[in-house]
Amino acid sequence: MRVDRHLVAWIVCVLIGDIAGAQTLTDADAEEAAEEVVVTGTHIRSAEPVAPVLVFSREDFDKAGANTAEEFLALLPQNFGGSQSGETSGDAIEGLPFDPGMGAGVNLRGVGSESTLVLVDGRRLAAAGRGEYSDISMIPLAAVERIEVVTDGASALYGSDAIGGVVNFIMRKDFSGAETRVRYGDSTRGGLSQKQVSQVLGTQWGSGNVLAAYEYLDQAALSRYDRDFSANAPGSKNGPRALLPGEERHGVSVFGKQEIGSRVIASANAMYSRRDSERWDWDEDLDLGTNVRREQMGGSVGVGVELSETWRAQFSGGYDQGTAFSRQLQNPAQGAAVPYDFAYDTKYDLWSTDLLVSGDLIPLPWGAVKLAAGAGYRKETFDYQTFRSRALLASPGTKSVTVRSAYTEISAPFGERGNRAHAPLTLSLAGRYDEYDTFGGSFDPTYGLRWMPLAALSLYATYGTSFKAPNLYQSQENPFFNTSVIYNNRLPGVARGLILSGGNTGLTEQTAQTFTAGIEFNAAVAGGLRARLNYFDIDYDDRIQGVGASPVAVFTTPGYRSQVTLRGDVPDAEFNEIVARYLAGDRARVLGCTVALSANGACASPVESFGAIVDVRQQNFASVQVQGLDLSLSQDVTWDNNQLNFTLDGSYFLTFDEQLTPFSPEQDILNRLYKPVDLRVRGSATWSRVHWSSTLSVNYTTDYSTRGTLLRSDDTTPMAPKNIASWTTLDWTFKYTVAGENSGFWLDGLAMSLSVLNVLDKDPPYVDDRYYGLGYDPANADPRGRMLSLTVSKQW
Repeated sequence: MRVDRHLVAWIVCVLIGDIAGAQTLTDADAEEAAEEVVVTGTHIRSAEPVAPVLVFSREDFDKAGANTAEEFLALLPQNFGGSQSGETSGDAIEGLPFDPGMGAGVNLRGVGSESTLVLVDGRRLAAAGRGEYSDISMIPLAAVERIEVVTDGASALYGSDAIGGVVNFIMRKDFSGAETRVRYGDSTRGGLSQKQVSQVLGTQWGSGNVLAAYEYLDQAALSRYDRDFSANAPGSKNGPRALLPGEERHGVSVFGKQEIGSRVIASANAMYSRRDSERWDWDEDLDLGTNVRREQMGGSVGVGVELSETWRAQFSGGYDQGTAFSRQLQNPAQGAAVPYDFAYDTKYDLWSTDLLVSGDLIPLPWGAVKLAAGAGYRKETFDYQTFRSRALLASPGTKSVTVRSAYTEISAPFGERGNRAHAPLTLSLAGRYDEYDTFGGSFDPTYGLRWMPLAALSLYATYGTSFKAPNLYQSQENPFFNTSVIYNNRLPGVARGLILSGGNTGLTEQTAQTFTAGIEFNAAVAGGLRARLNYFDIDYDDRIQGVGASPVAVFTTPGYRSQVTLRGDVPDAEFNEIVARYLAGDRARVLGCTVALSANGACASPVESFGAIVDVRQQNFASVQVQGLDLSLSQDVTWDNNQLNFTLDGSYFLTFDEQLTPFSPEQDILNRLYKPVDLRVRGSATWSRVHWSSTLSVNYTTDYSTRGTLLRSDDTTPMAPKNIASWTTLDWTFKYTVAGENSGFWLDGLAMSLSVLNVLDKDPPYVDDRYYGLGYDPANADPRGRMLSLTVSKQW
């Protein structure tokens, strides 16, 4: 439990806020409050978050030629590609996340997709995989109005997971009429054809509205034989395989709002998605086909009450569920005597309620001091079953965790506005306490300061702490999640040793300190020049990590001594009790047992015969330190009826140091195979004139190396250092929109766009790993090649 001097500071802030809240508000304040909105990065209406918030609209999706949320966010320089995706789902590549459910995650700052919080209208999603990430592939892009991205730690606002940042999908709510969209895309080299259809319907009345959106996507698989760099790549796992899975998705979203009187607004939303995926993989001469059905469903209801001219209360309750059934089958053509048939079934449920009260505390000449305070309750449950040859192999049972939260936030302006949009100085304070019924509590504050010396210039800085709670898979000790292995004569000087691996009920929260500082310039020069330079620093400790080395290496390396318990280190009775516990069949599977199992499934090997216990289970002992810079530039130019917009966005890592265990040396993993590279840049130029628009974009990823890469955890010798070339690709979209009184009913609101991704059809940089045989790095490149798509949309 982390409660330190920050908590004392926040108690003082809340007490001061309560006293100040008794003051009255002016009519001008009340008029301003009527138009207040809440954006990601703050709970206070009409407050500007101190930390940078990137906002992407539907127009941005179209300019990028993206047809799914994962395709669009993959272009974001701050998002590292080494997260869950269709590319990595079939290969347990060392250092990359593995999810047979074939979902897609977001990995801001490269610190792990489990450390990026994903929200839908501010609501959490049920976790995917084994509880380690949120699957953005289940969010229909046709139903999304915009995506807001906070590239800063935000546990003080949102709780667990918000270490690398927050991605909030704001769904479409206000639309009247109908919108139909049809899209077809294909690769010029074969494979990966895409068909997409979406329909949006909405209507409004004086006191409310309702909107429904549906999206269908059908994508063919991409075989390794469709790409030369992969078809000819050597490796022991380079048989038939899909680089990207084939899939069929259905997604629907519904939103409704109704005013009840003059002070109450009720709203409700619901979302359902289903994805059926298929891929095949070659694993050590075993040809496996995998079929996955993934479903995500959820929704929330909310009631907002205007308590006074400036105070508002919002109550919401939500539910979300994610399920996946995955089955691996051996290719019948191989004719094996014992066909491989393995399946797993997961179900993750999340219930939540939240009460938020916000309003003005102290009226000041330059703006009011504002307060937001709230409390929440959340319960998550996780079920996991495994099957072999359609027979139940393991059913660990339902695991659950409950979380109770309380939080507050204050925004205080200082100084006369003059010609500024906001007061010249803004102080922001936020704090949140989360109490888990598993490991205890965590208090996390954030302190922010923004200074505007000029109307067009502002400087900002934030400091805070964030945390990531262990998921329900990591903290389990049961027959499926844990495996006890008996080593006979494999540990030097020990005839029999017991190796413990898997989950750990003793896990606690992972902690981080985050610091962000930057400068922004926004001037009305030639239509508008906007620039931002942002520095970020993440010190991420207590990360949950397996030892990662072989049991023999752990046993023989002096730095791992704390993971080894020899007979004699503790009294014999205690040593024997530990061995007996992990040999018991109701505690863990036992591999390497040389005698028959007893009736209750326990290994009958005498506990007295063991001389060592080697613990390689998940533990809180890894750390990561990340520092870097973000650059964002935008310039608008207008003449006659023409408009030009130039944008440049880039992210540059200064350091990325990782220490897997307290016993291992700290190492720089930047610019290594399957790891983050130090520089990613995307620049775009958009021209528009009345009905026409065209966007040309360039994407750049710097060169890096295979230096120090271990392909598997049992490797002891890194790959030979080889350079991996930089990669530059061009994307182009062209759009024509028909609109006007003389266009006629069937043409008015009709739009057609042509998109070409990777215009020059450049292969990803070649990688010869001589094991997986992919021929490229799925964390820093993609195998699609040139993709052409035509989209036709019509508003009715």
